[in-house]
Amino acid sequence: MQSTEYVYDDAGRVTRAVHSPAWTPEDRALVMSLQRYEDDLCLCGHPRSRAWHSEMDGQYEHDETEDRFLCHACTAANGGDKVTYPAAARDIGPADLPPFLLGVTTTPS
Repeated sequence: MQSTEYVYDDAGRVTRAVHSPAWTPEDRALVMSLQRYEDDLCLCGHPRSRAWHSEMDGQYEHDETEDRFLCHACTAANGGDKVTYPAAARDIGPADLPPFLLGVTTTPS
């Protein structure tokens, strides 16, 4: 996406416009890839295409360094009542899973 920034003189008149360069095909590909990655994230932060895959049962292990973490930002937003989250899980599953298909390679709850 191209943007324009205006330069003003002391009287507040536009003296020139500076245009940003247009996005390159690589820029667009990178933004689209980031969007696909973010769209695939579960609330736990792991990609749904792995975390929800039926073949990933038993392929996560608990990070035993800490049991829970205090989030200072969420605590402040919650009026000072402490908000904690469980420690992250570590993905120890295979790199080459079959394709993920919602409702096909998912495990019913």
